[in-house]
Amino acid sequence: MHSFALLTLLVAQAATNMASPIASISMTMVGSAILATPTPAPGSKMIRDSTLEQRDEAEAHLFKRATYSETGVNYHNAHRLNHSAPAVAWSENLASYASSTAATCVFAHNLTAGGGGYGQNLAAYGGSGNIAAMSPSLLLARSISMQWYNGEFPSFLPSYYGQATPDLSNFGTWGHFTQVLWKSSTQIGCATQYCAAGTIFQNNPSWFTVCDYAGAGNMIGAFGANVGKPLGNPVLNA
Repeated sequence: MHSFALLTLLVAQAATNMASPIASISMTMVGSAILATPTPAPGSKMIRDSTLEQRDEAEAHLFKRATYSETGVNYHNAHRLNHSAPAVAWSENLASYASSTAATCVFAHNLTAGGGGYGQNLAAYGGSGNIAAMSPSLLLARSISMQWYNGEFPSFLPSYYGQATPDLSNFGTWGHFTQVLWKSSTQIGCATQYCAAGTIFQNNPSWFTVCDYAGAGNMIGAFGANVGKPLGNPVLNA
């Protein structure tokens, strides 16, 4: 059995242009969004989902010869292309920030590294098998495609496209999706960390993936300009 956890950060753009973030988590039915201070809300809960089965890496990895950073860029850009968003580039600085967060093995947003000001998506994969042998690149690809994009695409309703601020009551079900596609995000940096049992999942070890984004996505009032309608490109899995 394998378990999954998702977390995303929504940054609110106030009329004064001061960012006031909304921290949100994916829940079993409907996500929650909470107005908060400029730091992520503590005590976040996780969703555990065993619906996605482990696949053979040779078949699952779209870019089989890609490095970890190339995997992150390629999978982001494949989905961004389907929504008319420009390509992102890899940032070693953002990757180092993501690595600092992932190394804690604490499933919660942490924007301390680098002073914050960037967006952040989190995902975790846990299982009772020999998951330590899994490829970090494969886990990154799955986080982007299977969890953040394909897993949330249906929740961002067709009526939401073009709205400056869609209904945020179910933000927790689509916030990763919109950060992946955010047109004003031009750089990404990710890290995937193996974590022992008792950290993210109580009884199983896990892999913890963090991706940081500059500029930050999910800005209130800017969704219409930054989240384009899908073009209908073929579904991309990992």
